[in-house]
Amino acid sequence: MKILLLLTRNPFGRATGRKRVINTIIESLISLGHDLDACIFDNRPSDFDDSAFKGRLFWMGKPKSLNLFISCIKFLFFKNKPLNETIYYSRRKLSCLLNITANYKYDMCIADMIRMAVYAEAVGIPWILDMDDLLSKRYKDKLNNNTENEHFFGYAEKIIPKFLKFFFMLFFKNVLIRESGLLADRELYWAKKADAVSLVSYVEAEILKKEIMGKVYTCPMSVNIPKEQYNLNAGIKAGVFVGGMDYQPNLDALRYYSEKILPLINADKPLSEFECHIIGNTPADIQKEFAGKPFLFLGYVDDLFAALSRYPIFVAPIVTGTGVKTKILEAFALGLPVITTRAGVESIPVTDQRHCLIADSPEEFVYSIKEAIKNQELRNRLSINCRNLVKKLYSPKILKNKWELVINDAKKGCCKDHNYL
Repeated sequence: MKILLLLTRNPFGRATGRKRVINTIIESLISLGHDLDACIFDNRPSDFDDSAFKGRLFWMGKPKSLNLFISCIKFLFFKNKPLNETIYYSRRKLSCLLNITANYKYDMCIADMIRMAVYAEAVGIPWILDMDDLLSKRYKDKLNNNTENEHFFGYAEKIIPKFLKFFFMLFFKNVLIRESGLLADRELYWAKKADAVSLVSYVEAEILKKEIMGKVYTCPMSVNIPKEQYNLNAGIKAGVFVGGMDYQPNLDALRYYSEKILPLINADKPLSEFECHIIGNTPADIQKEFAGKPFLFLGYVDDLFAALSRYPIFVAPIVTGTGVKTKILEAFALGLPVITTRAGVESIPVTDQRHCLIADSPEEFVYSIKEAIKNQELRNRLSINCRNLVKKLYSPKILKNKWELVINDAKKGCCKDHNYL
């Protein structure tokens, strides 16, 4: 089949969580023998290597400032569509897309989140809505958790002018409430319109399935599984965390660790020298915030699995955010024992004490760290079970098979309800 991907971002280069999902789609469909092209609603990087993708790439460009301004005005005064949709919509780009699809005669297209849904529906061929997360749920969680708002816009932060960011930050809570409500309606609307629907989270897929009374697939990112498990006798007295601190849930996690968990660690003599090492981008101002505390910021690493193998445990004190945490799956794939919160594994089907250690309070977190460090039998059990979980649910072969099912259902249109308004 000839399949067109409609993407909100450049999927190449250094991988983030969403990019990992997109790349899983690309790798799965290519391995199934499909021909892929992609319309990317982003600017072509000046150093882009054209050999990175075998199919055609159509760079549609990022949304223009004027279009963003108009979208924000519509959002403020006409309450029918969320910003997540309107900032990406352009009549000119729709016309360009229709010309592309008319020329190349695609059999199917896949929309990257509801931001691309209006384009996919307009093309007039079977289409799949890969929703990633339920954004409405993510925003509700942000409101309920009363989290900070430095990175409210997420990926879209790169394309929104500073004066609009400033305005929305002044009315952060009201904007979030309205956006969440609009998204909840539009997620249902587009899920009903699509020929097949997928989410990364088992939990969210079940929620949406009940709401639309139709089939919803769970298609998370695939994770490569190293041949060797991590070294059970890793001697370094530190835990490791993976995540860029320019992503709000990661920053929330580190602040929670610093403010709630670290004081308890410092008061516990056996753990008094315990450190937390962070892999991923950490801006200078964030590093300064944690100066003088037992954190080591390692930045990006060339070989993640080799870096993780140095540590006895993986700590993930996640308190905000939704969806599947790629960082935890990567630790699982290596067999690295994970200590996390219930929010950290909300979308992963794990059992406490079998696949990982779940700590719902700072005291439980510190206790779990101590137990995992001193108890090699516990680490060994967790290591074997979490690694087997990834093999069973998140390996490239498993995701390839899932995407084959999604494609087949989309061809049949068995998820579609044309009577939904």
